[in-house]
Amino acid sequence: MAPVLELRSLSAFYGPVAAVRDVSLAIGEGEAVGLGGANGAGKSTLLKAMLGLVPTRGEILLDGVSIGRWPTNRRIRAGMVYVPQERMVVGGITVLENLRLFWLAGDRQQTYHDAVDRVLEAFPELARRRGAHASALSGGERQMLAVSRAFVTSSPRVLLLDEPSAGLAPLVIARISELLRGWREQSMTFLLLEQNERLLDQCCERRLSLASGDLVPEAGAARPETKGAGS
Repeated sequence: MAPVLELRSLSAFYGPVAAVRDVSLAIGEGEAVGLGGANGAGKSTLLKAMLGLVPTRGEILLDGVSIGRWPTNRRIRAGMVYVPQERMVVGGITVLENLRLFWLAGDRQQTYHDAVDRVLEAFPELARRRGAHASALSGGERQMLAVSRAFVTSSPRVLLLDEPSAGLAPLVIARISELLRGWREQSMTFLLLEQNERLLDQCCERRLSLASGDLVPEAGAARPETKGAGS
């Protein structure tokens, strides 16, 4: 089976400096891959390279099609959903208005109301705060709102998640873990960047690591636990 996402000798640059070097990676349909590594190893840069946010050399293929010359918005509309570590939500507007922005940036194959229903069912916390400004949300609620862009994009081909547990309380991490494991059971394809080893073990069937911009050998297949992260 052809991979959903494939990188062939991909390097990413900040000026003349290669922050990621010659990374080759293939992620199959419905596969959950974890990518570990210390801060500064190049994990976030790798995701930005896939979205066309930094200069690159090498190939990026989505469903076998080379997308390395595509603009970022075209990659997103093709089903590449990026959830950055910075929890990029718009603080001055409400939860529902943020969801509408996410929906407008997607392929819009589902109605806005259907998209919102999916999010509020997955995150009851957001349902209770739907009229609140994003700036008034807790850190965990903002992360849930950021992750919700995966729901309002009708048919994401691959989810790219950058440190979704960073700075969150253990109970919120448990909620994120439950969500990711649910995605895995639904055969959703995603690449999870994390320093939280337990979260990687719980949610991913395959694990890799970046060290100083280089992909290092696979750490071994994870053995997902049956209990939640907060157990």
